[in-house]
Amino acid sequence: MLDYKDKYKKWLEYSSIKSEDNGVLRNMSDESIKNAFTEDLVFGTAGLRGKHGLGTNMMNVYTVKLAAKAISLVLKEKFTEPSIVIGYDTRHMSKEFATLSKNICTDMGIKVYLFNEALPTPFVSYAIRHYKASCGIMVTASHNPKDYNGYKVYNEHGSQILEEMAELVQNKMKNIDFDTVSIDAKDDSLCTIIGDEFFNSYYKDLYSLLPKLDIEKDISFVYTPLNGTGLKPIMKVIEDLEFKNYHIPKVQKNPDPDFTSCPYPNPEFKEAFDEAIKLAKKEDCDVIFATDPDCDRINIAVKNKDGYTILDGNRIGALLVDFILSHSKQKETSYLVKSIVTSDF
Repeated sequence: MLDYKDKYKKWLEYSSIKSEDNGVLRNMSDESIKNAFTEDLVFGTAGLRGKHGLGTNMMNVYTVKLAAKAISLVLKEKFTEPSIVIGYDTRHMSKEFATLSKNICTDMGIKVYLFNEALPTPFVSYAIRHYKASCGIMVTASHNPKDYNGYKVYNEHGSQILEEMAELVQNKMKNIDFDTVSIDAKDDSLCTIIGDEFFNSYYKDLYSLLPKLDIEKDISFVYTPLNGTGLKPIMKVIEDLEFKNYHIPKVQKNPDPDFTSCPYPNPEFKEAFDEAIKLAKKEDCDVIFATDPDCDRINIAVKNKDGYTILDGNRIGALLVDFILSHSKQKETSYLVKSIVTSDF
């Protein structure tokens, strides 16, 4: 097994290292080399996640090449006619990593369904089932700080991959030389850009889940996308359901890969609500909703006599279960499925 100095020297010999990256590598201190090359970025059931930077332990075009190639090899072994959905968020290099992945997959003869704009992770999960795809990739670091990016991978059911596939991909990555991986798309006819037909289907199915209730449309609330991907789809839902009395913090409204207003954009943390609470107090709002950068995590703060109480995932889960079961017409056949991380509320 190569030590960190040997891996560093090997990278310096690669022909596919960009000249500007080569310059950065050659100017690295020994401590930086040790941090970047002692470990390899591990591919697990949550895919990849790491800081931006050069090295085997970082998120960069070279580690993404390994992951995309390895996933392609596994899909070709598992499926006769493999296909894959690829999406990305608003972080630094997300679109570039998605395009790189698309090129590698199509070069391997795999059909790709590609989102051409930054959108929430749940769209990728739904698209896998919509197109009956074999797999999905979402380029995102979820709720991590700005220095991170990642690579969430989903199976043919639209859910997170299990250990078996993660191990297959990880083993393939160990045996691929990224210097030999082509990144030029030879056949773009294998790539389909996802369009209106998909989105119409998504929102139709989404709204079919709503119980037939008289919803209080004048409820006053704040919504913050925390500078991520949530604004466009959440605004569509707000407007389609005819809510009027809502407010969005200006500094967190539009995508910002540096998350200037919220360095740790995780709605489970109190600090993520600072801007929203200021606005909610000003407008005397009843409730606050916050989604993380790839909009697959939500948290809520509710008004009380002293200000706002921030909930958490388990409390929201309890409220949702209570609401769903309270309005279910098949209570006798209703059941709840919980994960290992769910509390015993």
